[in-house]
Amino acid sequence: MEQGKPKPTRWTSRWPVAVALAAVVSLAATPTPPLAQFSGAPDKSGEQINCGLTRLVCQAATGEDGTCPGPSQSCSIELTLYHIYMARLGKGVKLRSLHPRYVELLAPYYPNLDLDQVRLGHSSNQPLRNATTDCLNIYFNDALAVDHFVTAKAKVHYRGGQPDPDNTQVDLLLHELRHAEQCMELGGREAYARRWFSELTRSGMLLLKGSSQLLHDAMVMEEDADAVANEVLRALGENLDARGELVEELALLPLVRAGIPRVGAVLPVVLTANANGGAAPLQFTWSMKRPGRKQFYRVPELEGRIWHNQMVWTPGLAGTYQIKVEVRHPGGRLAPAEKVYTLQVEPRQIQLCSRFLTM
Repeated sequence: MEQGKPKPTRWTSRWPVAVALAAVVSLAATPTPPLAQFSGAPDKSGEQINCGLTRLVCQAATGEDGTCPGPSQSCSIELTLYHIYMARLGKGVKLRSLHPRYVELLAPYYPNLDLDQVRLGHSSNQPLRNATTDCLNIYFNDALAVDHFVTAKAKVHYRGGQPDPDNTQVDLLLHELRHAEQCMELGGREAYARRWFSELTRSGMLLLKGSSQLLHDAMVMEEDADAVANEVLRALGENLDARGELVEELALLPLVRAGIPRVGAVLPVVLTANANGGAAPLQFTWSMKRPGRKQFYRVPELEGRIWHNQMVWTPGLAGTYQIKVEVRHPGGRLAPAEKVYTLQVEPRQIQLCSRFLTM
């Protein structure tokens, strides 16, 4: 549901376990019609799922001799709590689809989840620096993150008035997507809720030590989501820009040429390099290999002027040139892209005076 982040100094992202436990305590004594079909029912994998968090909290509060709900009623209370909490999170939230770039890049890492069906939204009821997954719906506290995930347009966080490149929620998204996949693997929303409360119950003794953080991290579903998120993050390392956002790999497009490459031409040749993928700012580096040369070298100032992704060039020698362009994203982990273009330069055009031609 929520993520136990690998870098807790940056995130306090947790499904509000303490809130859930407090609500369970308040609901424990509330008469609720038993839902026997949820008690001890197997999930899609055939594993037996047992409720009991309500009973555990009740017994911790009242003692073993206290009047506490049985397993069936405990299940009913916990599922009611789940639905109430998710309804509160989703109230008034506009849910949107992942951008196709994210779907394409992430689909291989979530084989049991159709990413086109996942919906994201910003919830004002979502705790700070936190995200919660309700099967195929994921609620974030950060509206900028949601906007980026659905539009793929750059977002910028600030800390102390300065851009904060470490404040990204891509790793949080990867964690929550694993929860959505778990929901599909278990067979749907109800089975997912039962499993979550079942694991919370198994780890519940940590509550007695006063650590809802430890309780959360001890849950198998959370450990699994953390492991998958870290694995995907490592695999996508070269797809992360300087802000930590997920982008496509850099790739150079065919060179755009304006003008005729000819020695002594009145107008220079303008070459423009364009790239796909990556993220601004991009840095272009130009070099060339003249006819008869074996190595590339920087473009001489007498022959060309370079402005970012353009070179204004006046070739001084006829023959076959090779132009090499490299593009990189400074400060990020994106792998640079490089491409070599071949251009044929025509010799100087000799024009004879017309009065000599008519003699």
